[in-house]
Amino acid sequence: MEPLLYLDAHHDTVEGLGITPETAEYFKAGYAGRGTLRGRFCVPIHAVDGMLIAYVGIAVVYGLLLIVAALALATWLVYVPAARRAA
Repeated sequence: MEPLLYLDAHHDTVEGLGITPETAEYFKAGYAGRGTLRGRFCVPIHAVDGMLIAYVGIAVVYGLLLIVAALALATWLVYVPAARRAA
């Protein structure tokens, strides 16, 4: 799978979701302004070996995340970096 190079970590929607551009860049995440995932905040999913296997696209509705997606993303952004530091 090829990376989505057009994801915009600096899009106003990203910061509106409470995610800094630096955090989005670190995870290679961002707002998709085109393609199949257009209008979504996208985060890449990697296998244990680091291979890109998928993207999760979280629908943005009027600048707000859906509540379930917000909780899942917040948990992922907080706990994944901590787990990587411990390894």
